[in-house]
Amino acid sequence: MSSPPLATIAMRVHRTGEWQSPTACLQRRDPPSRGEIHLDETIHQPMRLRIMSLLISLTNRDRLAYGFVQKHLKPTPGNLTAHLRKLEDAGYLVITKEFHGVKPRTWVEATSTGRRAFAGCLANLERVLGVRTQD
Repeated sequence: MSSPPLATIAMRVHRTGEWQSPTACLQRRDPPSRGEIHLDETIHQPMRLRIMSLLISLTNRDRLAYGFVQKHLKPTPGNLTAHLRKLEDAGYLVITKEFHGVKPRTWVEATSTGRRAFAGCLANLERVLGVRTQD
């Protein structure tokens, strides 16, 4: 039996044997079975995963300027703002605005909740892919 296509790697098999999307898994009301993988849809979206990866690669105290995030990830300003807002609404990051003289500066920083959610997302992806990490 061959492996499922890469597009379905992040999906899990329901007890009936049918493939379901991660969103369907999260919407289920019955308790998860032992082997189920739950992906956080807020983080799992590609651009938000890239944003969190960039923020998590820093130490707990560091924050990034909005312009730095935009320069490195290359989304449009509106797209980046929308994704940052989703992550902020979920409590995964904090956006602060400061003024240096008359020039505004926007900072983005991952929260401890966001760091835990990201770590959980990575752990679940590793379980899906069968990857073992070295401690």
